[in-house]
Amino acid sequence: MTKSSQLAPVTVHIDVPLRFFLASPLHRIPATLPLRSRRSIKDFIESLGIPHVEIGELRADSRRVGFDYLLRGGERIEVRAPELPIDLARPGYLQPLPLSEPRFLCDVHLGKLTHALRLLGFDTAYRNHMDDRALADTAVHEQRVLLTRDRFLLRRSSLIHGYCVRHTDPDKQIREIVHRYGLARLARPFSRCLVCNGLLHSVDRQAILEHLPPKTAMYFDEFYQCQSCRKIYWPGSHYEKLDASVQDWLGKSKP
Repeated sequence: MTKSSQLAPVTVHIDVPLRFFLASPLHRIPATLPLRSRRSIKDFIESLGIPHVEIGELRADSRRVGFDYLLRGGERIEVRAPELPIDLARPGYLQPLPLSEPRFLCDVHLGKLTHALRLLGFDTAYRNHMDDRALADTAVHEQRVLLTRDRFLLRRSSLIHGYCVRHTDPDKQIREIVHRYGLARLARPFSRCLVCNGLLHSVDRQAILEHLPPKTAMYFDEFYQCQSCRKIYWPGSHYEKLDASVQDWLGKSKP
């Protein structure tokens, strides 16, 4: 393509929450950027560093468009963040495949977030041995939201639902996810196994008596067992501290 036939540059406006992904020279928004060839708007935006799964809406010259829209040059592009909280059960224009319930997949760096989500009762898988392709394929196959701090992982083309966790502190991470996906009203605390993600069910003390420490069997009457790995739980001395954390994460702390 000769210089005279190059496409007109595009003007890009990016919502503030998505500027987290931009290289510093692009922080001055709106920006006028060159378009060297016709390409999809998805490809163009991801070349700036923004994963497609983080985008709530795309507009070209004020018209809503999909990821497959081909840029012709000269457009004004708007890249909008999703409105919060995100309802995963509701189809979106860019994410037309909803999830029947909030289900998550955390990568190797989010072990403590996995623990917290399970404590709140959410189906949360944890994979510490998969490469990027396997993680993305698992999230799609099992209909999960992929949670990671690896922004490049979220640019895998097969992904439908995913999020780059912004905070590094685990306590702030769980608050971040609860807020983003409106999890407070859906939580069922202490209903899942923290070890294997299985569901817990109430169990009679006599049925598990031989597996209990002597003092536990003597002083406690309420027990739960994982349906998958058979681990036994009871509201011991640590329960009040865990419950306080749960109530705090869900915005229900006592004054």
